[in-house]
Amino acid sequence: MNRIITTRVVAAVISVSVLTAAAEKAAAYATGNNLLAWCVSASRTERGLCHGYILGVADAMEESKNIGRFAACIPAPVRAGSPGRLFQLAQQFLASHPEKRQLSASSLVANALAEAFPCK
Repeated sequence: MNRIITTRVVAAVISVSVLTAAAEKAAAYATGNNLLAWCVSASRTERGLCHGYILGVADAMEESKNIGRFAACIPAPVRAGSPGRLFQLAQQFLASHPEKRQLSASSLVANALAEAFPCK
């Protein structure tokens, strides 16, 4: 019985530590370099940060249609069932533009989505 409780407490402490570390990474100002590193990381946590970040930018653009000077109109089928396409577009943009990766990750994802899904 004590072993079960100890195991659960240790698991809870580890979970909180991992989540806290992930939150601290996400809370920092993210550049394109940071985002690309998260996206290609072997760590599931960092890949989750990448995916969450890209979806967050896409959601913000859906709500307001633009971020800064970039406007995107993401088609309903892509929004509804193809988040993998959004991840791929953002990662390809980051990989293709190393000269821009020191800029904010949100503006780079917005730029990628605006190029892929221009408003008509």
